[in-house]
Amino acid sequence: MIAALYASLLTFLVIWLSLNVIRARRKYKYRIRYGDGDNIQLIIARATHSNTLEYIPITLILMLALELNHASARP
Repeated sequence: MIAALYASLLTFLVIWLSLNVIRARRKYKYRIRYGDGDNIQLIIARATHSNTLEYIPITLILMLALELNHASARP
C-alpha cells in the first residue's frame, strides 16, 4: 500500500519534470528540438529528469520488496 502511494506521487514528479524540460525547450528564441543546445537551464532540466527516471524504478522495486516481506516502518 505504501509503495503504491509513493509510485503515484513519484509519477506526478516525473510528469512535472517532463513538462519542465518541454518548457525549457520552448522558452528560447530558436526552440531547441534535439539535444541541449548548450543551454544551461535545459542541460539541468534534462539531467534532473534523466536522473529521476534512473533512480525511481529501483527505489520503488526495493520499497515493494520491503512491503511484501512485511518490513516494519518503525526502526
